[in-house]
Amino acid sequence: MADKQEENIDIKTQKDMQQKYMEMQYMQQHIAEYQKQLEQIDSQLKECDLIIEGLDYISKKKEGNELLVPISNGIFAKANLADNSSMIVNVGSNVAVEKNIDDTKVLIGQQKAEMEKGKLQIINVISSVTEQMQILEKDLAAMAGGNE
Repeated sequence: MADKQEENIDIKTQKDMQQKYMEMQYMQQHIAEYQKQLEQIDSQLKECDLIIEGLDYISKKKEGNELLVPISNGIFAKANLADNSSMIVNVGSNVAVEKNIDDTKVLIGQQKAEMEKGKLQIINVISSVTEQMQILEKDLAAMAGGNE
């Protein structure tokens, strides 16, 4: 009878271990997804910095100066600067408004702040999931040690 109880305990322990292992794999997948999101946010933050650099560059140019305007990645068109004091900014829903350079930089700064906030939230989630994984790892180690 004792052998039957031990066998039932072993089967239950194995099932518990499998469940915890599957939870860890699930968490690892989520961490990988969150890390991809962080990479995308970092890329967008760098893009914001480049936009601000570009705005500074344009503001220092004189009207009539020739500029290279990016059409696509690595493709540029030559253009003459007609106005270096304002930009046409897409504000969503196919609506564009004219803004001066300082206001445009403020808008980019706000967007950047929102991205930083999102990045921090993702980092906190990754940290929380990592802590949960460490607890599962300890549980698995204890269960494996109890089976020997």
